[in-house]
Amino acid sequence: MTDGVANVHRGTEVPARPTIPRFRPTPLLAGSLLSLVVAFGWAAFAVSTDVERHVTSVVAWLIVPFAMLLTAEACRRAGRSPRLPAPGRALWSRLPVTLLLFAAGMTANAAEVWADHNGNREPGWFSMACYAVGALHLVWTLLRVPTGNRPRRQLLTLGLDIGAVVIAAALYPIYFWMNQLLYADRADWLPALFVAGVLEFIAVVVIVKVTVAGPQLVDRAALILLALGVLAGISVAIALPLLGVDDRLDSGQLATPAACFLIVCAADRQVRAAGRGTRRSGQPQRQRAWSVIPYVAIGATDVLLLVAVGTEVGPFDAAWVVAVAAVVLTGLVVGRQVAALHENGRLLRSLDGTLAEIRSQERRFRALVQNSTDIVLITDRDDQTRFATPSTFRVLGFAPDELPALNPMTLIHPDDAEPVRAAIDSIADEPRGVVTYHARVRHVDGSWRMLEIVSTNLYDDPDVRGLVSNARDVTERRRYQDQLSHQATHDGLTRLPNRTLFLERTQTALAELAEFPDAPVTVALIDLDDFKTINDRLGHGAGDELLVALADRLRHAVPPGQVVARLGGDEFAVLLVGSEPEQATALAEALIDAFCAPVPAGGHDLLVQASIGLADARLGDDNTELLRRADVAMYAAKEAGKGRYAHYDADMDRRSIESARMGAQLRQALDNGELRMVYQPIVTLPDGALTGVEALVRWRTPDGQSISPARFVPVAERNGLIVGLGEWALRTACTQAVRWRDRPGGSPLTSVNVNVSARQLREPGFAERVRTILADVGLAPECLTVEVTETAVFDGGRALDELRALDDLGVRIALDDFGTGHSSLGLLRTCPVDVLKVDRSFVEGITGTTEQAAIATSLIEIAKGLGLRAVAEGVESAAQAERLYELGYQYAQGFHFAGAMDVDQIDALLERLDDEARVVGDLTHS
Repeated sequence: MTDGVANVHRGTEVPARPTIPRFRPTPLLAGSLLSLVVAFGWAAFAVSTDVERHVTSVVAWLIVPFAMLLTAEACRRAGRSPRLPAPGRALWSRLPVTLLLFAAGMTANAAEVWADHNGNREPGWFSMACYAVGALHLVWTLLRVPTGNRPRRQLLTLGLDIGAVVIAAALYPIYFWMNQLLYADRADWLPALFVAGVLEFIAVVVIVKVTVAGPQLVDRAALILLALGVLAGISVAIALPLLGVDDRLDSGQLATPAACFLIVCAADRQVRAAGRGTRRSGQPQRQRAWSVIPYVAIGATDVLLLVAVGTEVGPFDAAWVVAVAAVVLTGLVVGRQVAALHENGRLLRSLDGTLAEIRSQERRFRALVQNSTDIVLITDRDDQTRFATPSTFRVLGFAPDELPALNPMTLIHPDDAEPVRAAIDSIADEPRGVVTYHARVRHVDGSWRMLEIVSTNLYDDPDVRGLVSNARDVTERRRYQDQLSHQATHDGLTRLPNRTLFLERTQTALAELAEFPDAPVTVALIDLDDFKTINDRLGHGAGDELLVALADRLRHAVPPGQVVARLGGDEFAVLLVGSEPEQATALAEALIDAFCAPVPAGGHDLLVQASIGLADARLGDDNTELLRRADVAMYAAKEAGKGRYAHYDADMDRRSIESARMGAQLRQALDNGELRMVYQPIVTLPDGALTGVEALVRWRTPDGQSISPARFVPVAERNGLIVGLGEWALRTACTQAVRWRDRPGGSPLTSVNVNVSARQLREPGFAERVRTILADVGLAPECLTVEVTETAVFDGGRALDELRALDDLGVRIALDDFGTGHSSLGLLRTCPVDVLKVDRSFVEGITGTTEQAAIATSLIEIAKGLGLRAVAEGVESAAQAERLYELGYQYAQGFHFAGAMDVDQIDALLERLDDEARVVGDLTHS
């Protein structure tokens, strides 16, 4: 037990008594002491002078009532102390009545002495009556002091001690009465001896009450002072006649002030000690190991024996020697007895300390058990309750006295009963075995509480003989743990399992696949196509609503028992266990159909497509490998055109590895200058005059191998390298356009066209970077044409905002491959377009039937109607060029005019055109 716990225990169970205030003089104490000094001073004065006897006696008697009145006031104040228990207040409140009766008797005695000039000091009948009533009242008051309950053995010991005191006390008045009245014929001592006898009887009563009464109600020190006051009065009353003091003094005149002073001190002590704290009811009272009172009685008897023998015989008489020897022998026996009692007292104190510690620990244990929030339950081998703490009511609602009629096992949840029984049986044959388990236990209101239970086998412990179970209510903790676990394994937006839980379930399914090969495992990875565009266009709030709606569609589309998860962003996954490949394929088709229906989100009905990758598990796969293969299949579906699914095969891995390798090589090529720009001329119809060029990127490896843009551009778009590649192409083309513009002979090139991907348009600040490049190289914005596909701007959002910023800058916008993507006439109205580039697929059949040329004819009409320039791509013959011109096309590009040319070839072309222009000029002037 630590000191902290011990201090708490001492502070709560056995509070320390407050310290009694120090003694301080009071007016009552000063007055009582003054009366005592005046009484003895007047006695000395009366003895030393020739004042008449009745005068001195009257003055002395008048001092006595004054002292008694002061004493009565002191007792009255002690009786009014609010912190003193009621029986104690009653004692001190009754004492003033006794004192007033004595004061009345002494006042009457003084009057009688004053009226009788013959020196007669014997009290009259009224004085004697006051003394008698006062003595009886005092005895009655003292007998009213409560005494503690004592065992019969202690009462026998106490009776023997009281008998010794009574006998010793009776010897003194008997001896003096017989010696003085019968043999010395001293009748004038009768009043003193009478008073002494009365006071001695009162003293015996007080001593007995001090012995019997405990300190619970009246302070022990105050009772002792009270007894000493009475004894002092006895001593003075007896000593004066024995000492032969002048007969003008009455012994009561000095004995009473002495007794009153000590009684005032007793009252003051009681006032100071009141309220210092009483012993708690039921708390054991420490008893003194032995009482000194009978030994004092023996000593007083020995003194009386020596006095009696000494007055009758000489010091060398045989009787005197025997008396002295008897006294010495008695002293030795008493000394030996006192030593033995001291040792017994030490042993008893040690035993008391041990018992007090045991009781303290018992109270501490009881307090802990009674106030603990944990249930302590003791059951026998038949599961019957033998003991239950009050916390059973706080936790389960059952009162402890109700549990014996219940079998605790009947309160266990049916799903937990078997595990609980197994846990208990595991220690049934293991003495002091301990087991910990959790179980749901029924509350009295019918609800279930989750308890954490620690059971200890104490069947063999003779003090217990049962199974001790300590149960703690962990319902809230388990609820929080479950909540935290759910949050850790589920997506906060869609409430679907997250990546962590999906991988865990996948790993479990793969482990079961090793045991049950006939239960195939398939993972379907679902990625929304162009979801970022929706976020950019409508905001993340609409995007979140879309994800929640699609998650709900997935839940309903996937068969029950299969796992649907959101892996992050716009990526979902489905774990199919026990489904054949054909069933997985059918589910993929059903999911694509489910996504085709409009989805309400953000106040819009959105059309969403998804690419799905399917991967079948093989023996030995782990969860990450299976998910990787599904990811490869999903990207294969995207490359095939999006809005479709793909089943993983080994070629996908090969293509994926090749794509990754090409991405790394492309990064090196960009850093090492392996990329170069070529330019395909754009001409006017029908003359084929050069008017602009389209900048194209080419890649030739150090070993001379040329890699087609159709291979490396998609790789760059997937890994994000297209942003850096596109910026390099833009800066290179603009720089070259400035060089051609500044050549000495001028240049017919009015614009340079540069292709920009959708990924570049989604980059924040793209238009600002274009402005910076144009400013750096010194090219006018109208000399730059940015070519974008319809798909890049179809969904609007940031891409459309960037195009509008370019339009505001003065840069021209061309829709490349128009008619092959998300063709929409509305797009021509919302997107700032300057040029339509008609795809080669519409040019190939233009020389055939009218139906084959219908689309090309429609497109040129649309361009004319909207005031746009139309450029026909892929012109490969003169017939195509002538037909395009007939339809109204004024611009074209294709191999019929020129293929992609490097800078030197463009420079040579410009030089040839300059030469032709000079020849024509010369002919004109000649």
